[in-house]
Amino acid sequence: YDAYDHIISLKLETGKTALVNCTEDYPGQKIYLANYADFLEIVLTENQVLYQQYSAKEKTRLKAIKQISKNSPYHLFLQAEIQLHSALINLKLGHEWKAVWQIRTAYKSLSEIETIYPTFTPHLKSLGLLKALLGLVPEQYQWAVSFMGMEGSTTNGLTAMEKAGADSTQFQNESNILLALFQTYLTESESETSSGIDQQFTNDPENLLYQFLGASIALKQNKNDTAGRYLQKADSLQQQPAYSNFAYLHYMWGQFFLQQLDYEQAITHYLKFLKQYQGENFIKDAYFNLAKAYYLSNHPKKEEALASAIEKGVARMDADKQAFSSAKKGFAPVILVKMRLLTDGGYLKEALELHNAMNLPTLSEEERLEYHYRLARIYHQSGNAQQAMAYYEQTIQLHKDHHSYFAANASLQMGYIYREQQQYKKANACFEQALAYKDHPYVLSIESKARAAINGLPNS
Repeated sequence: YDAYDHIISLKLETGKTALVNCTEDYPGQKIYLANYADFLEIVLTENQVLYQQYSAKEKTRLKAIKQISKNSPYHLFLQAEIQLHSALINLKLGHEWKAVWQIRTAYKSLSEIETIYPTFTPHLKSLGLLKALLGLVPEQYQWAVSFMGMEGSTTNGLTAMEKAGADSTQFQNESNILLALFQTYLTESESETSSGIDQQFTNDPENLLYQFLGASIALKQNKNDTAGRYLQKADSLQQQPAYSNFAYLHYMWGQFFLQQLDYEQAITHYLKFLKQYQGENFIKDAYFNLAKAYYLSNHPKKEEALASAIEKGVARMDADKQAFSSAKKGFAPVILVKMRLLTDGGYLKEALELHNAMNLPTLSEEERLEYHYRLARIYHQSGNAQQAMAYYEQTIQLHKDHHSYFAANASLQMGYIYREQQQYKKANACFEQALAYKDHPYVLSIESKARAAINGLPNS
């Protein structure tokens, strides 16, 4: 367990050293954990040199894992895990087709375990995740999933992940973390699992990965102050030589300070991220947020940063797609930009106070659309569903042919409100409406959330 604990804590070199003399708890453990360490480092850094080295190591490791007795479930399980590590790396680095075939190979191995070793549960964390994600594939493309020998079901997938998270194995925490991340990013729900994971992260303050994930989830859930506490702990851990150092922490700090309207600190951290980061993802978003901080502080470098948001990096991630689109249009009035930042940070009282200072007659049609959307989000997060619904409806009415995500997300959020009120037919209609909007940068994210929500409705 020592090597695993070091690696999952992002003390990667310490973990690799511990692997040399550790006694295996199961066959192939050393190979698997060495691969895990490489996987975490590449995903967090996007270092191309490490990626090239990893490709050669992966073949050697898979060959060694295949030598494990076929009487052991780890023969198939560890092959699948390494294939999934590689698939996630390839997805992040833009090698989609390679990733698809690795996912298919992993899925077949994991499904085989279910037939041959019915009492083995660790594989359910990965098989469940794959089934849940494949369940979000649009209905008209499910034939392709079936053609590749896979099956998608969000409900069945989540059930499998819950089962893996209930068993006391080395993979229990990982199962629960994956489940919490799925629920946070694809269902926008704060379940008991999510609350338990937050407690787990808090109770393990020496684990750098947990502090990263805790901050990431908190930022996603509009809990900026909570994110700040996780980031402070992560910062202090990264000062210790045993922990690996990742530039992505500066990206998260930039978001934290920007949502506090602390432009100077935000600028400092975005610049550090852009100087140190070795990857292509999040570059456009970092430059756009840097430009936003310059804009709100009347800094002359705003235009230079906007140009970089258009020209540099890649637009694979939703955040980068939105940054690219927004950078070409420029910024909304200062008050609108501040309203969004404060709302995203969970500073709802301050955000609502700003709207009173807005001069509506001076807004363009598109700016009025965003204004109504921002008010809807403030009221929704404040627990005022009635006011939120009124402004979401106005957002949809004002949408017309604008290439923004406002109406799509307004429909999605109205669906969540109806679902909470147990008005499932109305909820379903709103989720279907969210799916109908195709021309916006967050189409993949919103479609995934809408499909997950439809799949989770009673009698869906």
